[in-house]
Parts: sequence; structure tokens; C-alpha cells
Amino acid sequence: MKKKAIVIGSGIAGIATSIRLACQGFAVSVFEKNEYAGGKLSAFSLGDYRFDFGP
Repeated sequence: MKKKAIVIGSGIAGIATSIRLACQGFAVSVFEKNEYAGGKLSAFSLGDYRFDFGP
């Protein structure tokens, strides 16, 4: 049976941790309070251009 792990938050650290745990064989569940992943990292589009921004 796989070990289970819970990660709170899907910012850059939460996603990186989730990937590492999954590669080690864990069944990972990620919980995020927002409707989107990324934490303080985000992007927006203006016309044909996409802009990434964050801390």
C-alpha cells in the first residue's frame, strides 16, 4: 500500500514538494484555498502578449 501525503498550498514550494513526494512513491493530495494553482506566481494576457509576474 502506498504511503499518503497531504500538501497544503499549491505555490512553487507546494508543487515542488508534491512532485518530489510522488517520485518517491507517495499518493499525494494537494489542497489550495484559491481557484488556481501558483500561489503568488501568476500571469495575464494583453492582446497577443502574455506577462508572467510574481515576487
